[in-house]
Amino acid sequence: SNMNNAVGCAPLTHMLKRGVTVGLGTDGMSESMWDELKTGVLLHKHVGRDVRAGTSEMITALFQNNARIASQIFNTKIGVIEKRAKADLILVDYYPPTPLTKENLAAHVLFGIANAPVDTTIVNGKILMRNRKLPRIDESRIATRGRKIARLLWRRMVSS
Repeated sequence: SNMNNAVGCAPLTHMLKRGVTVGLGTDGMSESMWDELKTGVLLHKHVGRDVRAGTSEMITALFQNNARIASQIFNTKIGVIEKRAKADLILVDYYPPTPLTKENLAAHVLFGIANAPVDTTIVNGKILMRNRKLPRIDESRIATRGRKIARLLWRRMVSS
């Protein structure tokens, strides 16, 4: 939303160099952290006029610092895969056309994995979605009810 409101960009690189723990979030402009990550990387490249700027900093903010911040706030381990830690996982269908290496992992995350469909979702050790199916939820019933409610809402909005 800062870009939308033309109010500037946080100096992420400088903040991280000074030891400030900076996370990445959204204020509702988008619900997609993948989009926020990609936008942040491109914005920092643009603002810094440097093709190397932003990528590692934004990935650090999202994947390392967010877990660190949440762990402090909730006083529990978050974002690590170990016993008694809180860690949500997604498995995506991603078959890259190019080799996946340590050197190009960030680019694969930004421009490949972020666009891959989520196959499985695990929250606190419980599988909530597997093979793109929600086993505990009747998706068809919910979609039917949602369409019915949307029609009623639309009628109320049009008649106001």
